[in-house]
Amino acid sequence: MCVAVCTGGQDPAPIDGVNVYRVDLSSLSADDVGDYLKSRYGFDEGASSDLVTNMLHLGLLSTPGRVYTYVEDHCDRRSWQNRVPESTPADAVV
Repeated sequence: MCVAVCTGGQDPAPIDGVNVYRVDLSSLSADDVGDYLKSRYGFDEGASSDLVTNMLHLGLLSTPGRVYTYVEDHCDRRSWQNRVPESTPADAVV
């Protein structure tokens, strides 16, 4: 069983016979983010390395929420593909 508790939230009541392991999610490793980009989005080693380097330069790996936002804005084609207005002129650069 996995229980995620938001920052500032209360821990759940103890359950008999259950061990609790706290995971440090205060930051993500560059390798973990690179592996995620390769497996989830199909980036090759070079492209995922470039993206992770950009995230490191911007200081994003210390805040997982910022990593997810960056990935959504820069890597998830389904997320940004629908942001183009439908009435874009045919000669517009998109």
